[in-house]
Amino acid sequence: MLLNLVISGLVIVLTAPALLDQIPVLSGSLSVSIYLTDLILMMVLLALLLFVHEFLHLALIPGFIWSQKNYAGLTFAGPFVATGEVLTRRRFVMISVTPFIVLSFLLPLIAGAAGMLSPLLSIIVLLNALGASVDMLSMFLVLTQVPPGSRVVCNGMNTYWKAHN
Repeated sequence: MLLNLVISGLVIVLTAPALLDQIPVLSGSLSVSIYLTDLILMMVLLALLLFVHEFLHLALIPGFIWSQKNYAGLTFAGPFVATGEVLTRRRFVMISVTPFIVLSFLLPLIAGAAGMLSPLLSIIVLLNALGASVDMLSMFLVLTQVPPGSRVVCNGMNTYWKAHN
């Protein structure tokens, strides 16, 4: 979790250093104002972030449109995507890491280079980095426990693998 936050934070700071001037604590004073319109905008952007994050997972599942083994839903913990498809280890890793790379690395990199990285977008990027921590943990576990070339399948909260011959 901390590593994701540090990576995204470094990208934000390196591509848009002027954002540091907008952090009240660093300027010597602390004043926080929360406006209803900002709060509503933040909620809408967060919902959009969750949708895009999960769609990036789903779009990388082979045959995601036609498969009867793909599921998307909403729980109290948030939206989720699940598949019962048999995936290669490489595909599982790619599916796991893509939302972090796209939304918490490439998005601030491109927006910062274009001068469009706002404090609100930075917060959204950092929230995605925190949320992608579970994806990164899954990726780490598969990379360290599943042999290269193996096939991976998820069944509920359990993930199984079989060596491919």
